[in-house]
Amino acid sequence: MFAEDDADDLIRQAMRCGVSSYVVDGLAPTRLAGLLKVAMARFEEYQALRRERDEAHRKLTERVSIDKAKGVLMQARGMTEDEAYHALRKLAMERGRKLGEVAEEVLASSRLLLG
Repeated sequence: MFAEDDADDLIRQAMRCGVSSYVVDGLAPTRLAGLLKVAMARFEEYQALRRERDEAHRKLTERVSIDKAKGVLMQARGMTEDEAYHALRKLAMERGRKLGEVAEEVLASSRLLLG
């Protein structure tokens, strides 16, 4: 972003909105290529961090579902934690589904049957 105002609050607001570079002293054609490269690199880095965050959140959510589904199986069928995990894993393999998906199905069935 090219601007004439170097007020701290404006710079911080621009950065919160996703601005990668904030240039106050004007636009010189010789500096433009370098500034664009920096802005693109920062954007790519930011996108990579967002993907990592989203993947970590997905894995955590999946892990919580699996643990809850194991708990349902342990209580309903008197299984140990290891037996419940292996039962979920076997069901996932038989259905060609991900373990987290099968865990969600077990939880949904549990809510339907047990209210």
